[in-house]
Amino acid sequence: MRRTTVWTVVLLLAGGLACASTGSGGGGGGSGAITSQELRDLQTQYDNMFELIRSERSMWLQTRGSVSFQDPSAALPAVFVDGVEQGQPSALRRINPSDVEEAEFMSASDATTRYGTGYPGGIIRVSTRGG
Repeated sequence: MRRTTVWTVVLLLAGGLACASTGSGGGGGGSGAITSQELRDLQTQYDNMFELIRSERSMWLQTRGSVSFQDPSAALPAVFVDGVEQGQPSALRRINPSDVEEAEFMSASDATTRYGTGYPGGIIRVSTRGG
């Protein structure tokens, strides 16, 4: 009986580790960041960052559950450009991909650590070349 219990624990731990997330926050296209090299390769294909992210990292734009019946959009990720909050993902439509150095998705827990509470949908952080 004891040997069975040990193997059960080992299998549960192994299964849990295999399913664990890396925390990268990626989606649609893989990693949690869009690097400057990737942006150089993609910038001519898209008119704005919203279109680029919708195509290359679609998971970044999804809601993360309903936070409030009064404001269902609260679970959308907030957008920060060079450290300044810009609002919801629609703000990405004003940003030209050629002006961006890097874009990154931060989960709600990572966003809370860096920017404080109030970001249940996470954050899309954009760093521009001039910022």
